[in-house]
Amino acid sequence: MQKYPKVNVIILNAFQTSNLEECLNSLRKTEYPDYKIIVVDCLTKGIKEYINNKFPEVQLIALDEDIGPAAMHNVGMQNSDPDAEYLAFLDNDISVDKDWLNELVRCITSNTCNGAVQSKIMLYDKPEYFNTKGNKANYLAVGWPDGYNEHDDGDTRIKEISFPSGACMIMRREALETVGGYDPDYFIYADDMDAGLRIYLAGYRILYCPRSVIYHKYKFLKNPRNFYYLSRNRIFTFLKLYDTRTYVRLLPPFLVYESAMIGYAIQNGCLIHLLKAYADILQNFSDIRKKRSKIRSYKKVTDNEIFLKLEGAIHFPEISSHPAVKYLLNPFLQGYRKWVLIE
Repeated sequence: MQKYPKVNVIILNAFQTSNLEECLNSLRKTEYPDYKIIVVDCLTKGIKEYINNKFPEVQLIALDEDIGPAAMHNVGMQNSDPDAEYLAFLDNDISVDKDWLNELVRCITSNTCNGAVQSKIMLYDKPEYFNTKGNKANYLAVGWPDGYNEHDDGDTRIKEISFPSGACMIMRREALETVGGYDPDYFIYADDMDAGLRIYLAGYRILYCPRSVIYHKYKFLKNPRNFYYLSRNRIFTFLKLYDTRTYVRLLPPFLVYESAMIGYAIQNGCLIHLLKAYADILQNFSDIRKKRSKIRSYKKVTDNEIFLKLEGAIHFPEISSHPAVKYLLNPFLQGYRKWVLIE
């Protein structure tokens, strides 16, 4: 008889139930035999009565403050069943195919080195087009959804990726516990990249499973708040990845990229938010060093292996289509990776 490991499916929700209802109704189609749904909610009015009346099979963790998605992942993990070997994390604005979890479990259990696996994530309003077919990051910790807005190519091959999208992934509990869970200081954005890259640093593989299909109401929102968190958290991650001496070699591309970000911020009226991100980095630099020391205690890959795994140029159309990025920044980042960083 086939053994099905227990999975806890953890959904993050905040402030409303409009997306959550469709998500939970969709999950009822899941054909995997041994899973439990946990909803971690922040500040949704009447959420307890709502869950009890409409979805009594769901375990609810109702929080009375907005702690941010990064910390909400940890709350979900801490309140999950101790015997659940695998934790699936979902955003609340997704719907799933009936075999989504079967395929994720089949993939992650195929090798004990598999630490996290991402589904094929399609755009909800354009279901034949990708939201992401495995997230990518470059060596400066700039991350993006690979294949965004491209037509589904029908490729069903499993492949290694930089990090899994927080919209839908499964993680090996042991791997997530090894790296200390999510970093709550991120609050929102790039927390999935940070957690995924740390799991990779611990010696696990991060995979993309195209036979597991979900649909995501994704929007790439450009506003000062998002720019602040994305800028700050990108640098948070960058400063935790490498050994100390490696940062000397990384200083030129880092300064070039930050100069480009300053120019972008001035042009788009959000310089104050970028400066706030830089101030936060300086204020928290001591804590960042402590986190980097903790990473060294379980880090099993060399910095050169990181350079080989991560991208050089940025290939997200919303960014890479800009002439300055296409003809100046990307060629420099790619060339520096090839000729200076990779040994």
